[in-house]
Amino acid sequence: METKFRVVHKPKSIGCGAKLDAAVGYKLSAKSSSHQHQNGEEADENDEEDDAILLVGAIKNSKPNLPPHVLSRFSSHHILSLLQKLSTNSSIALRLFDLVKHYGFCHTLQSYSLIVHILAKSRKLDKVHLVLREFIRSPRHSNLRPAEVVNALMDFDSTTSSSSATLFVLIKVYAECGMLRDAVDAFYLVNKYRFEPFVSSCNFLLKCLADYEELGMAWNIYNQMKEMGISPNAYTYTIMIRACCKEGKIEGANGLLGEMQGNGIAPNVVTYTTFIHGLCNLGNTEAALNFLREKTKTGFLFNNYSYNALIHGFCREGELSEAKKIFEEIQHRGLTPDVYSYTSLIVGYCKHGSMEHASDLFTEMTSKGIRPNSITCTSFLDGLCKIGKMDVACKLFMEFKSSRYLTDKISYSIMIDGYCKQGNLEEALILLTEMLGKKLVPDVVNFTSLIDGYCKKGNLDEAFNLFINMVEKGVVPDVVTYSALANGFCRKGNIHEAFKLLDKMVEQSIVPNLVTYNILINGLCKEGKVQDAEFFLKEMQKRSLVPDRFIYTSLIDGQCKYGNIEEAFKLYAKMVRQGIIPDAITYTSLIDGLCKASNVHEALKLHDNMLEKGIIPDVVTYSTLIAAFCRVGDIKKAKDLYNNIVERGVLPDVVTYSTLIDGYCKASRMQDALEVLDSMVERGILPDVVTYTTLIAGYCKEGEMEEAMTLHNEMIDKGMVPDPITYLVLSHGLDKVENVREADEPLIGKRAAV
Repeated sequence: METKFRVVHKPKSIGCGAKLDAAVGYKLSAKSSSHQHQNGEEADENDEEDDAILLVGAIKNSKPNLPPHVLSRFSSHHILSLLQKLSTNSSIALRLFDLVKHYGFCHTLQSYSLIVHILAKSRKLDKVHLVLREFIRSPRHSNLRPAEVVNALMDFDSTTSSSSATLFVLIKVYAECGMLRDAVDAFYLVNKYRFEPFVSSCNFLLKCLADYEELGMAWNIYNQMKEMGISPNAYTYTIMIRACCKEGKIEGANGLLGEMQGNGIAPNVVTYTTFIHGLCNLGNTEAALNFLREKTKTGFLFNNYSYNALIHGFCREGELSEAKKIFEEIQHRGLTPDVYSYTSLIVGYCKHGSMEHASDLFTEMTSKGIRPNSITCTSFLDGLCKIGKMDVACKLFMEFKSSRYLTDKISYSIMIDGYCKQGNLEEALILLTEMLGKKLVPDVVNFTSLIDGYCKKGNLDEAFNLFINMVEKGVVPDVVTYSALANGFCRKGNIHEAFKLLDKMVEQSIVPNLVTYNILINGLCKEGKVQDAEFFLKEMQKRSLVPDRFIYTSLIDGQCKYGNIEEAFKLYAKMVRQGIIPDAITYTSLIDGLCKASNVHEALKLHDNMLEKGIIPDVVTYSTLIAAFCRVGDIKKAKDLYNNIVERGVLPDVVTYSTLIDGYCKASRMQDALEVLDSMVERGILPDVVTYTTLIAGYCKEGEMEEAMTLHNEMIDKGMVPDPITYLVLSHGLDKVENVREADEPLIGKRAAV
């Protein structure tokens, strides 16, 4: 196929005549110039004329079934010539343009430009848009600069309004395709042909630039508009106010509002709502509310979108009571809350664990016939799963499915993760299978949830098999997947396998994150390899990762467990210097270390220091201190600490009670120990094997074997299985009683003889 062709710039359109069809027009036109050609050329020309008649005839009869050899004789020049002759019939011209493409003909920049010119002259701008979009997306023409394209388009007509319209369609197409720099370049070329852009075209370009965060280019276009004498309208100002807000330039947005009014353009509800949205997104929801109040006083009426922006802003800032007030105000002003009003508030309540309020709103919303969207449904499900209400979440999930509410991949992922966190892996797997049945392909998040679930249950074989299965299915593990597996190995004490996973991560160019390092450092500390853990701390810092509270707490706990109290406090001091605030777990690790070193009074001072800093000790902190004071025989202080727990609203657990009971038993105060047991049962906390064994040991120590055996039988009646320590305690108690009896027998005999 010939690719070379000659184009005469700005050719005259040759019409086919009102009474002549396109084929005849072409035939006559061709014959009129045949005397200029040699005999051989005349034969070729006649063949092309015949083929042209076939081609146009096929188009007119809607039967584009032509043999491939017909097109083989057509060059780019002949296609251009034929399109020119059809310029007065844009429909036939476009069908010809498409037909030759169908037979493998590759259009050139010139043929695209010509068909665009023909369509534009016929005011078929929608077709111009489609052709230009096809051209811009074509890999064959991807290397053409906007200047080349604009010049080619203008070669056919650079003066009429249709040419002006064509240029602005081109700008729009560039912008739609994300080719923003090309769109801007084309916009600047408009000046070359002295066309005045439509303000609507400018606005479209400005919006695209703002949407793609190309704010610098947006401001350049805005300023160019004004230099060209194009007056911005309300929509122009609204776009630029949004751009200011995105840049965090509230003063600039205020300035544009003033400029707008100064130019006699009244801001509309969209303009003001855009400004309110901008303030809310920058965390200035209170300022946005004040702005709305000021405008409302002037009689300006806002709509749902304005109030929804405030609800969303307050919810994001955690001001749920303020958000609820705005929600109620919508109704007081005669507006009806929509799905976005309800969803913003439901999402806010769910994020803060206020599921009762979220549930009430959800019920109210559906009872009013407002259909929840995917965000409403998934947020509600996620909130329920996070507080462990999987039964309610499951029921709701089933209702969503039966009510044909959206149950998409996200909702399935939430439910799978919820079941995994609860340890109910069977239900999670059922949902995974259901996903596959609905052609919803499980992703790395779904697999990681299950792997993490298996690891937390200690079922590492299943976790690793699932990991292999995931890779075989082409799902690439990420840093979270590897971290979950590493955590599973560390929990099992298999730190070696955890480090093998780290090596595999590095091989696959997956960079360990803070969580990964925390898992490995914590695992090393639990194994007593504190020096190795500190080495990894340095490695982590080399990667510009800053250790957080969890990592420092792991290191402190590791040092304390192995008696290195001084090193632990050095880490604590370093942590505080770096502005990292210790939490209750950090303090408890230090308190536990001091208690194990028999330095209970320093431990108590640290407890008091916690309270001064507003850090509330948890049940583990108190249990640790109670145990320490019981060990040193200060049962009074242990009881005072127990009373502190109750006063501070911290709920003692079975460990706390068992610890205090042990203290009383060792002090031979069995009646006090029984009172603690009764208090424990009254609070709904069931004694365990350790509690009973502690009491049995106390009675055995006192030689009261009957009481000890009664407790032993009671624990069996309650379905508890005594452990080896229970039996060892009883055995020692019985031996002690037997020894006493044997020692007493000779004395009894002597007394009887007397």
